[in-house]
Amino acid sequence: MSGPRIRAATAGDVDVVVPLMLGSSPELIEATFGGGAPAVVRRDFLRGEGIFGHRHQLVGLADDGQVVATLTAYRGRDYRRLSLHTMRSAAVLGPRALLRALRRTAALAHLFAPPGPDCLFLANLCVTPAARSRGYGSAMMEYARALAPAQGLAAVEFDVSFSNPRAQRLYERLGWVVTGERPAPAGSPLDGFRRMRRAG
Repeated sequence: MSGPRIRAATAGDVDVVVPLMLGSSPELIEATFGGGAPAVVRRDFLRGEGIFGHRHQLVGLADDGQVVATLTAYRGRDYRRLSLHTMRSAAVLGPRALLRALRRTAALAHLFAPPGPDCLFLANLCVTPAARSRGYGSAMMEYARALAPAQGLAAVEFDVSFSNPRAQRLYERLGWVVTGERPAPAGSPLDGFRRMRRAG
C-alpha cells in the first residue's frame, strides 16, 4: 500500500459505507433504532443531511480504489441540526417504531453529549477486517484533524469506549487528552464513553 487515499463520501458509496458505520458501534446504534437501524442509517446516508449523511463522511481507499474505511466528521455547532435530520430519517421506521426510538434516545441522552461548538467532531470510525493494522484509522483521524483549522475550528473531539483502553492509550500518546467521561446506565448492556480532544 502506497499510503491511504482519503476522499469525501458520495451517495454512491452507500452499499459499502453503511455496513461499515453500522459495524463501528453496533450496540449503541441498535439500542437507539432497534432492528430498523440499517434502514435508518441507509436513509440518512442517502439524504445526506443527518449525522450519518454522506455529506459528513470521509472514506479511505485501498490501492484498487475500493472503500475500506469510513469516518464521520462534522462541526460541533451543527450537532443539534444534524440530529434532527437523522430523526427525520428515522421516520422510515413507521410511527410506532419511531416513537420507541425517540424514547430510547431520551433514555440514553447522557451518552450523546453534544460536541464543543468550536470543534470538529469525529465518530463511526471503521475499517474493513482485511485492511486493519495498515494505518487507515490513524491516517483518517489525522486527515480529519487537518480539516479543522480550515473551517475555523480550534480542536477535534471524539469519544472512545470504556472497553477500549488500548485505543485510548494510543490516542493519548498522539496528543489527545480526556476531557470527560459518561458511564452507561446501571444494568445497561451499553458501554460508557470518554471524550477526547486535541487542538486542530
